[in-house]
Amino acid sequence: LGFLFSLLVLTWIVFRQVSGRLRLWIRTMFRQRSRLLWTMSLCCLLVCAVLIWVLFPVVQEIKVQLQAILVQRHTDYFRPILWTGSLRLIEAHPILGVGAGNFKAATLAWREQYLLAHPDLLYFFKNTPDGHAHNDVLHLSVIGGIPAGLSFLGLVYLIIQRMLLSAHTGRPSDYRTALLLCGCLAFFIAGIAQCYFQDDEVVVVFWTVIALASAWQSNHRNNSHSDPVR
Repeated sequence: LGFLFSLLVLTWIVFRQVSGRLRLWIRTMFRQRSRLLWTMSLCCLLVCAVLIWVLFPVVQEIKVQLQAILVQRHTDYFRPILWTGSLRLIEAHPILGVGAGNFKAATLAWREQYLLAHPDLLYFFKNTPDGHAHNDVLHLSVIGGIPAGLSFLGLVYLIIQRMLLSAHTGRPSDYRTALLLCGCLAFFIAGIAQCYFQDDEVVVVFWTVIALASAWQSNHRNNSHSDPVR
């Protein structure tokens, strides 16, 4: 889902950049409406064919995963239970949280009480990793309190705001920054059902993208300020 959402946003950013030039090209190259209609129809068919060819395997994989979750015996049933326990921990420790690395220990007492009321869920408790909340916002709120969760949401807001502003200016440098930041959306969408910001091999890619976008924008500003006034 994160990949598909990022792909849609990326398409929107690219379309904003090329739409003006595309309209000028159409007016210049095609004066007759009949030729324009046929050309646009062929282009639409070609784009649809490419999208189907690219997205069909992704859609099939999503279908298989959803069927495994909704129909078969799957450990992802445990995630809503973990989210419920995370909310209870946030209620108990709203300001400072339980501390980094203490998520599993903090949920032990709650899980024991929950299993007494729902013994049929023992399979899911024993076969699903429970070292984190399987949700970035909930996990950060549990270990660092509500302020930590709000800080993470603030980071999400700032990145999305910067991406939209960069895409809106129309400058080539900001356009490249928007394309880089667009990839960060996949992390946030995927983080709804998984703690990607707890995995070093994942989060290092996220911060690398942020660093590249910041360095690109900073370098462009320095170059623009150093240009002599004519």
